[in-house]
Amino acid sequence: MENFTKHIETLGKLLSEAASDLHDLKLGKHIISLKEAAHNQEFRVSVLGRFKHGKSSVINALLDQPISPADTLPCTSRIIEFKYGKNPCFYRCNSRGVKIKSTIAKFKKDSTINGSYSSPTNFWQILLPVAWLGSSITLVDTPGTDEDKKRLEISENELKRSDAALVVLKADQLGSLEDLELIEDLQLRIGCVIVLVNRIDLISLDQRDRIMAYAANLLKPIGIHQSKILPFSAKKASEKNPEFLEMLKNTHKCISQTLLKDVGGAKLLGLMMRTELLVKEITPLIEGVIHTSQKNLKASEKSNNEAKKNHQDYKSLMENVHKTIQLSGKGTANSASRIFQKQWKLIVHRLKNKKDSWYSVRNPLFSPRAYAIEIGEDAKRSLEKMVEQSVKIHLQPTIEAKVANMQKRIRTDLDELYIIAASVGLGDIEDIERQLLSGVTKDAFGDAIDDAALNATTGAAIIAVVSGIIGYIIADIILFYILGIISGFLNPILLAVAASLGLLTYIFKGKNAVGKWIKRKIAKKLSSKLSSDEVINQLVSSVKDSTIELFKKLSKGYENQISLLIKTTKEKVKATETKRIRHQKKLKRNLRKQKEAQKNLNKIITFLKKEITNLEKERMA
Repeated sequence: MENFTKHIETLGKLLSEAASDLHDLKLGKHIISLKEAAHNQEFRVSVLGRFKHGKSSVINALLDQPISPADTLPCTSRIIEFKYGKNPCFYRCNSRGVKIKSTIAKFKKDSTINGSYSSPTNFWQILLPVAWLGSSITLVDTPGTDEDKKRLEISENELKRSDAALVVLKADQLGSLEDLELIEDLQLRIGCVIVLVNRIDLISLDQRDRIMAYAANLLKPIGIHQSKILPFSAKKASEKNPEFLEMLKNTHKCISQTLLKDVGGAKLLGLMMRTELLVKEITPLIEGVIHTSQKNLKASEKSNNEAKKNHQDYKSLMENVHKTIQLSGKGTANSASRIFQKQWKLIVHRLKNKKDSWYSVRNPLFSPRAYAIEIGEDAKRSLEKMVEQSVKIHLQPTIEAKVANMQKRIRTDLDELYIIAASVGLGDIEDIERQLLSGVTKDAFGDAIDDAALNATTGAAIIAVVSGIIGYIIADIILFYILGIISGFLNPILLAVAASLGLLTYIFKGKNAVGKWIKRKIAKKLSSKLSSDEVINQLVSSVKDSTIELFKKLSKGYENQISLLIKTTKEKVKATETKRIRHQKKLKRNLRKQKEAQKNLNKIITFLKKEITNLEKERMA
């Protein structure tokens, strides 16, 4: 048994090395359970027997201390595990793995006939410094097989976990039907049964051989070999009788050898099968990791190759974008000026027709100057509203279409840069473009638009700015000319004439007629002046200049944002290249780890096969 323990320790070491090799591949978890299984190779030996066959006394003798409860009444009320420990320790345990440290006094009280055993899953675990147990053997005391139903249920549940059964018979009561049925059942269910013929000291020396031969003949049909039927005396062994201490030593040896031959091989075989299965499971996983690494490496190299464009490429890209914006600005300015020139004549005509709706609270006869000023202000407001509506209805769709078309062409120019930026982790192409356009808008019109416009689509923000500025310039020109006309209308000579004519008109036609006459005069002068080539040329020129200026701002915004994107992309490419080199080193390390892992796993299988072969030879011998 000591050799088996050493073999398990060797196996555990090999498994630890394999787990370490697999750690970097993130596959170590697949071997942890196997490693734990190797370290937890427990031989669980259940001690069974009918009431008063001396079962607990036998356990005390095997452990060389009176620890298991023994009395004239049924004593063991629950499962008691005995394991090796450097110092004695007592634990109350349950099936959930909870262990509560206790005392020997509480143990003796709880595990006897007076103890509570309402839950069959609760048990005691005792650690004792018994060298024979070692790190592999767990001796289990069970309730008697012919006691009450609850105790029988506890024993039945324990047998499902046992590797071997140690059945205690009474030398002076051999051959009972209950004992034979118990042993036969255990042989079928567990396959590893050792029989202790206890109280052999009650049999005279000349009759002992006959009793043991009788037991062998009795149990041979059941499949129990004579080597597994041992004479024993718990009482004499506890009394340190030399003759019976030798029996105790032989019993220890027989239990260890039987476990090693009958159970150890099966345990190692199970580990070998699990190891072989593990190899099958993790090999494709390792290959998958390497395949992914190679794929990522290839993709990284491709993206780096694409990103390693010289400065001339980026310079050419910028020139293309500038050219696109310049042509778009020029085309938009020409289209906007033509549309506005056409609409302007209609606006002036509608303004003249709206003269009767102009309003003033002043008396046109007694306050012609104040009356004219108010009429002029009302005319100005009407004209501004007409211009604003015309820009929105006629100019905005044209500008919108031009800007959208410009952005589409720029997107084509920048498409390769977007792809490279996306490949090095700056986001997806749509996000990169959206961020660039937002930056362009902010750079070009940050002072002219609010946060809401910046958060809107870039095209809409540009259109709003263009339309607003055009409308502002037009309104400014209108204000200039209206004020000029009003000022001219209010010169002293004109006022004197207006007063004379107004007085006559007032006498013959009334106050309203005077107001209409002033409105008609102002409307005529406005229409004449605003329809003049001088005004139209100035408006058209202003529309062109303002539109082109705005597209210059767009061009500058694109230059800033493209430069920033190129810089960020280059930095990312450099970082990606560093990462790729690290990735390549890791790939090589993983390949080395894979070989080491496979080597160790194969070594484990070879080791297990060898040990199984040796155990089988011992068993056959």
